[in-house]
Parts: sequence; C-alpha cells; structure tokens
Amino acid sequence: MQAFVIDDSKPVRGILAKMLQTMDFETTQAQDGQQALDYLSQHPKPDVFLVNWNMPILSGLEFIRSIKADPAYRDIPLVVVSAETKDSTKDQAKRAGARGFLDKPVTLASLRKQLVELGVHPSVHAQANASLPKQSDTLRPTESSGQQPQATHSASPI
Repeated sequence: MQAFVIDDSKPVRGILAKMLQTMDFETTQAQDGQQALDYLSQHPKPDVFLVNWNMPILSGLEFIRSIKADPAYRDIPLVVVSAETKDSTKDQAKRAGARGFLDKPVTLASLRKQLVELGVHPSVHAQANASLPKQSDTLRPTESSGQQPQATHSASPI
C-alpha cells in the first residue's frame, strides 16, 4: 500500500514514514500541499494521505479542499496529523473532507488504530515490533525545518 506524508517538518515526515514502513506501506513525502499536488499530477494515487494542518505555501486545509474537489482523489482517506488540537480545527478538517485526525505526539499504536478504523489495513505480515521507532522517535510538534521543498519516495528521490 502507498501512503503520502505531507508535512513541512522533515523530521516529522521521516518519523511518520518510518512508522508507516513498519506496517509495510511504501511512502511518498512532500514538504507542503502545493508540492504534493504537483507530485500527484505525475504519479499514481496513494491509498492514504497524512497531512499536517499548518504548512507554508499551501496549508493542510487548502490541500484537503483541493484534493477532495477532484473526483480522482475524493474517496482516498485523508488523516490530519497536527499539534493544532482545538475542536474547531478538527471540525473544520472534517467538514473539508478529512476522515481522521491524529494529535501530535503520534505513536505507532495510534497511527495503526486510525488506519484500521479508516479501512486502510496495515499488512498482516508486518511484525508489531519489527523496526519500531525508538521511544525518542515518537512524533512531537516541531517547527518548520525551513528547507527547500523536495518530495521524496521511499525508494528513490523524485
């Protein structure tokens, strides 16, 4: 299965990708919503999106609205992963089309549970403890890395 991680923090993208890979997902990453849209115009659809709420260039909300307006992507589950935990933010994300919301810090267990609830089943062959991120790798709120946009695939750079 393919997961697309969109977050302006490179460390956050890396931790989420590592968590997803322990569940046998292939991952693609983008630094902001616009970079993700540009990537999607040239590549196959993912099985799930994990999107940060607060990003430069094209925010999580703007990305959700764009992707859900396109019939090709409308039915792909989208999970917001954010330190922005106000109920009003969660409601706004849901109204825009997000099907899940994970508060930072994210754990492997909370991510797995959310994916199962959305019907995006992690591989039954993935070992629960294989290559688990260390406790220090638990996803915590971070500031933007300030790096130039660069989408990457787990197998090779774009």
